[in-house]
Amino acid sequence: MKHRLFFTVVVGLWCGWTAALAADPAAILTFAAITDIQYADRDTIVLDTRFYRNSPAKLAWCAEEINRQQPAFIIQLGDLTDSRKSTDVATITTAMKCITVPWRHVLGNHDAGTGNRDDHTAGCKLLTDALGFKEFYYTFALTNAPGWSFVVLDGTEAGYGAIGAEQLNWFRGVLKQAQARDERVICFCHFPLINEASPRKHIMAKPEPILEALDNAGCVVAWICGHDHSGGYALRNGVHHLTLQGTVETKDEPAFAIIRIFPDHLSVTGFGRVPSRELPLAPAVALRPAA
Repeated sequence: MKHRLFFTVVVGLWCGWTAALAADPAAILTFAAITDIQYADRDTIVLDTRFYRNSPAKLAWCAEEINRQQPAFIIQLGDLTDSRKSTDVATITTAMKCITVPWRHVLGNHDAGTGNRDDHTAGCKLLTDALGFKEFYYTFALTNAPGWSFVVLDGTEAGYGAIGAEQLNWFRGVLKQAQARDERVICFCHFPLINEASPRKHIMAKPEPILEALDNAGCVVAWICGHDHSGGYALRNGVHHLTLQGTVETKDEPAFAIIRIFPDHLSVTGFGRVPSRELPLAPAVALRPAA
């Protein structure tokens, strides 16, 4: 009887806590993030840890919580499939429909292929046809989150983990505009930028220009990415570098995060392999570079 009472109390507290998170009126915006789904109709072959065929089932488990909380969107941080076969793309994009909130997408290295221009174009077309991709680097904002904007970067455009000059100039311009509007910015890309946020050092091939852009703008609060399936985190010059754990690496455990934006911090609620974190934000005035 005591055990049953204890279980009832714990479940009640858990349900109350998650309901409070979902309805927290102080949160400016809530979104979900997931990465490295890497579905393929193939056996587990890499270190016996990548369960390619299990991704649709794991998406269904994610859907239960995400649909209940109804975040503003879910960002898919790249490597949706592992094979780029049209049948595999069709299978996983059909499975994604179990999550009913709007999807945003990032291009990963497995999506884009080997990195040469023709392969990149073919990979882009495959996902464009399946998901309605119109651009692979873009920015967006939501009317219910004034003062915040989001930037998606294509880390495969100029090769494996590389950003071309045109995209880099575009990125600098976007950050300059955000700074002029006193906005805070969250960036999404498939690749980490710094070793401290990626224990296996799967960072972008040429991160220095991107880091310089972040430093000069002073309005970016977070760089959220995937690629390194083990995940990681580091704080650099006021920017939270958050690498989410890869979904493909588990047999039957989901891996995703619900991220809430507050005026003074980001709250990351992790599920499965993803740890929860509280990420404090510097005061807005401190984000601006010195004159």
